[in-house]
Amino acid sequence: MSTTNDTTVALVPRTVGTRLGSIDALRGFTMLWIIGGGAVVQSLWHIHQTPVTEMLRLQMKHAGWQGFHFIDMIFPLFLFLVSGATRHMRTIQPTVLAVTELTLKWLALWFLFRHRVFLKA
Repeated sequence: MSTTNDTTVALVPRTVGTRLGSIDALRGFTMLWIIGGGAVVQSLWHIHQTPVTEMLRLQMKHAGWQGFHFIDMIFPLFLFLVSGATRHMRTIQPTVLAVTELTLKWLALWFLFRHRVFLKA
């Protein structure tokens, strides 16, 4: 403990929240790209055409079946973070976990029906 002007300051780190800031920051980074960060980067090429902006513009387009670009790895990273956060939430509240699992199941079913996985013969 340190005393400064009759004020006691604790030198122990806070343990109030159990959230990991690094996971939240990386999730925010992926959300930025999902909601349209690629469009901003692609527009740089229209403003100033250089080899660097050309390379960035190409990385914001989805690759064909051969290889991958930067933008192709954003959604898998987001899914990885969601699965890690779901595992971390098991220690927080069972109700939040149940809602999260139900939401993920509904999204998986929506994806399967949207892409007609069940209807292919």
